[in-house]
Amino acid sequence: AALVYRIPFVRAIGLSGSLSKQGATPDADIDFFIITAPQRVWVVKALLILYKKLFLGGSHKYLCVNYIVSEKALAIKNENIFKAIEMATIIPLFGSSTFKEFYTENNWVMEQFPNWNSPKIEFEKKPPFSKRVAEALLSIAGKTLNGFCLKQFRKHAVRKFGQVHTLSLVFEPEVSKYFPINAQTTVMEHMAKFNPNLFENQTAASLELK
Repeated sequence: AALVYRIPFVRAIGLSGSLSKQGATPDADIDFFIITAPQRVWVVKALLILYKKLFLGGSHKYLCVNYIVSEKALAIKNENIFKAIEMATIIPLFGSSTFKEFYTENNWVMEQFPNWNSPKIEFEKKPPFSKRVAEALLSIAGKTLNGFCLKQFRKHAVRKFGQVHTLSLVFEPEVSKYFPINAQTTVMEHMAKFNPNLFENQTAASLELK
């Protein structure tokens, strides 16, 4: 996580997935939730994939980045209990001020879990000089570079899956959501089947069942 935080435009990083819920198995991936500077989501994703190929042999096990948002997209859309669980269990590692804004934007989690409190984050790490220099150089291309990277990732997804912008695949300038295995729908349908009372106050749109 400390190494990922040194990548240009990464503003915050936290653990998510099974590891953050203390349910990881020996073959589980290490999932990270990442927040970037505005209009830099896809530049960061490209740099992360380059890092994995160069230093991790392309393996997803130690660096799985399925969910990346920018500081302009901190409010998570389509509120439901599945997303509330995911957000309430994130373990922030770097980027205290950014995570504080993230939890402020998503205080609706308290509606699902009244006894939950956002983690108290007391640390902030100043970006190293090399990161600031790299950001300055990459910012010359700025929004154009982000758009180019987004276009390439979207093309790859269309070739692989035939479509994008579904429940589990989101390709937007400020959001990258890549979950080929759509666990959200499976879990929500299971919960609705065995405990429908959980969803009395949620709309069909927020449930996102298909």
